Amino acid sequence: MFFLKRIGLFPIGLLLFLALDGCRVVPPPPGPFLAPPLPGPVAIERWRYRYYPDVEVYFNPSTNLYFYPEGGGWVSGRVLPPRIHLNLNHYESVEIEDDRPWRHHPEILKRYPRERYRNYDERQWQRQRAEREREMREREARERRQREEEARQRQERERREEEARRRNERERHEREARERRQREEEVRQRQDRERREEEARRRNERERQEFEARERRQREEEARQRQDRERREEEARRRNERERQEREARERRQREEEARQRQDRERREEEARRRNERERQESEAKERARQEQEKRDKEKARKEKEKREKAKKKRGEEESEEAAPEQDNRRDEPQENRRRGWR
Repeated sequence: MFFLKRIGLFPIGLLLFLALDGCRVVPPPPGPFLAPPLPGPVAIERWRYRYYPDVEVYFNPSTNLYFYPEGGGWVSGRVLPPRIHLNLNHYESVEIEDDRPWRHHPEILKRYPRERYRNYDERQWQRQRAEREREMREREARERRQREEEARQRQERERREEEARRRNERERHEREARERRQREEEVRQRQDRERREEEARRRNERERQEFEARERRQREEEARQRQDRERREEEARRRNERERQEREARERRQREEEARQRQDRERREEEARRRNERERQESEAKERARQEQEKRDKEKARKEKEKREKAKKKRGEEESEEAAPEQDNRRDEPQENRRRGWR
């Protein structure tokens, strides 16, 4: 009886072990891969100026600032010095990608030489300026069409890349589906094999010892496979961990690089701000010095004028004092003559 109990419990335990080993959780397929959007074109700010070639002066209509050469450098202001005389109709419209036009002055000077614009007839000037503006508009239209064509080509390229990405994603999903069906087929085949083995074990119950030996060898094989599977899973986990660490290191280096670039950009902006502040202070100091010099010149001229008026007044008084005795002498002469006549 005890032997029959042992024989009856062993197949049940074996069936439970095989059933649990065959139950595997199939992970769901991953979702569609969404590529990050491509960066758009960077907008470049352009500044429009009026350039007067005969005096080499730039005027920004949006800020009402003049830029003119002064003392080996360039000065900006809302009012031109008296030595510069502008002909408001003799100018050229230029576009510069900078708020400091003197940086591009050599290029502008080659395009519009000063000697070519001296003693120009007004109608000829107007005609040539209209032609140049027309050429500028045509060039801008060509550049705009070129930019639109580049944008269209970029959109077409992005569309083709998106279609290729979607095609690859669809192929990857199909391949995963085939692998999943293959795994399910293997599970079904293994279950059928276990079922046939169980039928063979029941059919060969009399050969229990041989069956136990075969089962023992089978368990050893399964343990070896399980160990191999665990070893492969451990290797995959370590590989994923290593890839995660490398990705984190790349992200950290990228953040550090972005922080360094942001610090460099802030430092350059601070230097530009300080340089602009220094230039503004220098221009204000020059303006104050000029105003003080004009005030001193006016005060000096006023003092000289007062001095001249005082000298003139003193001279008039002296002349009046010298003329008084002569008038007295002329007044006394007739009396002397009358006395002589009486005598």
